[in-house]
Amino acid sequence: MNSLEKFIIDNEKADITKLILAKNKTYTFDFDLAINTIQARASIKHKVKDWYNNTKLIYPSILSAQQCSSQESAEYKASICKSHNAHIIMDLCAGLGVDSFFLSKIADKVIYNEMNRAIFEAVQANFKTLSIENIICSNIEIRKDNLLSVLERYKPDFIFLDPARRDKSGKKLVLIEECSPNLIDIQDILLEHCNKVLVKLSPMADIAMIKNRCHNIEEIHIFSTKSECKEILVLMSRDKQKDTSLILKDDNYSISLRQEDIDNLSVSYIKDLKELNKYLYIFEASKSIIKSGLFNLPCSKLGLKKMAANTHLYLAEKDMNLKELANYGKLFKIIDFFPINKANSKLIKNKYCNAELTAKNIHMKSEELKKKLGLGSSSNLHIFACEIANPINNWKDKYYFICEKLSNLS
Repeated sequence: MNSLEKFIIDNEKADITKLILAKNKTYTFDFDLAINTIQARASIKHKVKDWYNNTKLIYPSILSAQQCSSQESAEYKASICKSHNAHIIMDLCAGLGVDSFFLSKIADKVIYNEMNRAIFEAVQANFKTLSIENIICSNIEIRKDNLLSVLERYKPDFIFLDPARRDKSGKKLVLIEECSPNLIDIQDILLEHCNKVLVKLSPMADIAMIKNRCHNIEEIHIFSTKSECKEILVLMSRDKQKDTSLILKDDNYSISLRQEDIDNLSVSYIKDLKELNKYLYIFEASKSIIKSGLFNLPCSKLGLKKMAANTHLYLAEKDMNLKELANYGKLFKIIDFFPINKANSKLIKNKYCNAELTAKNIHMKSEELKKKLGLGSSSNLHIFACEIANPINNWKDKYYFICEKLSNLS
């Protein structure tokens, strides 16, 4: 164990500010690298456990550690590449190399490329420490005017591109053309010289925008875990011969739909207030389903009733398989429901003073209404304030639904 590694281990839980203030000029190692590595390991610990356990690995950038892929998402990207017979993969903007590391497990060769020299040198050393023999490390700034020469040099059959989604001030970027490198500018060059291109985009990116701006899309993957949309992955193919598939990957399910399947999704609503009494549960779809915009999917696949055309909540009957439903979202048992009016708002203030609240398709936002009602927090009670309607017979109303959150169903 060298002095750098010992310092990192000894000070893992130390106060960083105090460490910096107490800096000793006689250190024989790179003190700034040590400080960055200690802080970066806090992120790595929850993302790639094996890397965290290897105390010889170094991390010169805290931000890169915060932004790098988790093992789950990196393995998912590797599974996509494997399913499309990737052999030589080039990771164009590779950062700390987590994706390259897991891609190397399924490919014959991986070309890791990182434009930041300090990160490149650290990752090159880390791969050597990890005894990775099929990764070639490259330190080239990727630009439209040099991309062709880079591709001709390494001849990959598969490209993975994770453009930088922050500007120089650190602001997060969502639009494809704002990121660096600009995929819109280089996608035709990539597809001309490579069979497949897999691009990671912001989880905030709009699916319709992606379809309009990216060429030859074979698959769009929405990857979610722990109730959060983590990544949108776009697979572009030089020889695309079929409709684009939309693939939703969550902790408990994976759904693949082509355009024909999407076109055939149907929606159903309850007829009136009388029928509402048949339903005991409210279903809130998972982040992947909501992000996909497939708001009819819970009706077609799960047999639920949609509350209203623009109210993306669903009703489930008492005899439905709750464990199955819980795989696709959250479930709430309806305790009571009544119209939204002044009298009932006052009732909520007095009777249900501690509850979480979600407002859907009404004149107020969730936080605004929760504040107006003076609600405290609750881990169990949840109130939905929403419009419920049937657009066919023009029946509609706005209701409070007092619910109990169901857990431990899966």
